[in-house]
Amino acid sequence: MKNSINKQQTCLAGRQAAYGLLVVSCMLFVVSLFGCGQMGVSETQSASQGSGTSTGNITGQVRAGGSGLSGAIVAIVGTSTTKTTNATGEYTFTDVTAGVKTLQAIKTGYVTGSVTVEVIVGQTVTPETITLTANTAANDTTAPSSPNITINGGAASTGSTSVTLEVSATDNVGVTGYYVSEETTTPVVSASSWVSVTATTEYSATISFTLSSNNGTKEVSIWFKDGADNRSARVSASIRLAQVFTNIISIDAGDDHTIVLKNDGTVWAWGSNSQGQLGDGTTLDRSTPVQVSTITNVTAISAGLADSIALKNLGTVWAWGNNKNGQLGDGTTTDRYTPVQVPTF
Repeated sequence: MKNSINKQQTCLAGRQAAYGLLVVSCMLFVVSLFGCGQMGVSETQSASQGSGTSTGNITGQVRAGGSGLSGAIVAIVGTSTTKTTNATGEYTFTDVTAGVKTLQAIKTGYVTGSVTVEVIVGQTVTPETITLTANTAANDTTAPSSPNITINGGAASTGSTSVTLEVSATDNVGVTGYYVSEETTTPVVSASSWVSVTATTEYSATISFTLSSNNGTKEVSIWFKDGADNRSARVSASIRLAQVFTNIISIDAGDDHTIVLKNDGTVWAWGSNSQGQLGDGTTLDRSTPVQVSTITNVTAISAGLADSIALKNLGTVWAWGNNKNGQLGDGTTTDRYTPVQVPTF
């Protein structure tokens, strides 16, 4: 009897061991099965995200005024890579090296915008929308840039006071006017000599200009402005005026100065001017002819040692220069730098 019980216990233990091995085997099979499933999902995800080992993709949108902005240039700062937005303002970069990137959106007439995004290996990231604001006169604080001027194509000299200027400038909203002068003082925006032009971001033109009549080196300056009245820096160009005298009907010389009369009734002078004998309003010596100020319709001239005299077509007499001994006939002994009329005889 005892032997029979022992045999039954031994058999039961064997069966339990067999059952245990079966359960363990089943568990290993299940784990193996689900493990393979996970590996299959992981491989599928990796394939859908791209095959690059160190790059990712960026896709985003540029907007303005509540809608997508087409034709904007989007650049990855620090690289030469750019994209142009489509009709709905969208853009896409592929195979971008992983890391933090700054994107910058630019379009003429708009304030430049930017956004920062982190590119993740094997993924496509979507940064915040870049919203651009129209760059109108209300918020424009940038003056026209790259102003330029040349005279007669860069010629060194000219024999005529009539010259041609080639001028240009750029502005992010639009150049709206220019100011040309032989003066170097910056003009106020309300000055009447500003010339208005149709607003354009890249302005260039060929214009005519008349130089002051006195021979010598002429410096011509130009300024540009935009719709917000921002003015550019002054730029200038120089040319030497060397007019050839023609149509001279009379000439005379003093001690150290010469005067001539042209057939148009104007008087010109050069040489010593220490006492105003050239009549140009200064006491500066002149090595080239200058026009005698404030006098026209002259029919005859004469030069003294340091004074000059002219007869006008109506019979009046005018004089200028040295007056130490009253030789100008104006009732004083004051030197005159421009012509004064000799009182009626």
